[in-house]
Amino acid sequence: MAVEATVSQKIRNLGFVCALLVVATHVSWAHDGLGPSWVVWNLVDQGVSRIAVPFFFCVSGYMLAGHFGTAGWFGNEVAKRVRSLLVPFLVWSLAGALLALPDASFGAIFGEGRWLAALGLDLRVGPTWNYALWYVRALFLLVLVSPVLGGLVRRFGRAWLVAAFVLNLLIDVNDCLPVKLRAERIFTAKDLRDASEEVIRSVGGV
Repeated sequence: MAVEATVSQKIRNLGFVCALLVVATHVSWAHDGLGPSWVVWNLVDQGVSRIAVPFFFCVSGYMLAGHFGTAGWFGNEVAKRVRSLLVPFLVWSLAGALLALPDASFGAIFGEGRWLAALGLDLRVGPTWNYALWYVRALFLLVLVSPVLGGLVRRFGRAWLVAAFVLNLLIDVNDCLPVKLRAERIFTAKDLRDASEEVIRSVGGV
């Protein structure tokens, strides 16, 4: 899919901003308990920065969707992702596991079937020794199921998107299987009230 130059530039600009937000999320900030600096930290770390990774997923989906329906699109796209996602994922997962060897035995990492988890291929758990790669694995898995997701969107349209949003609130795949209910993600009026009171106390220095 050919992307207009202006659109491509906008994506690159937003990608740069989102990359900075990802870094900000993983940086430890010094803040004064529940004071004003905590409010700023919480706004960035738990608020604004949370758009970053979804943005990258959306861009990847946008690029992939442009090839839907073309001859051999699925095989071509999977082959490209094997080179750009799966191979680097396996290499760096193995590197992370090997770096852990001074603190863990070889058997603890690779023994008794643990080699799948060491390579990040055990879908029951997140990437064990290099968890930061969860995004790469999730993106590759989404490419594999993209024909199903694309079919659902074409068949049910916005109704499927609403259903997917609700499912995201109700279940926790945690980048691994099996899924489980996550009722703690359903915010109640009391949760919102408590959060508001905490922010007010923070700003007021109470």
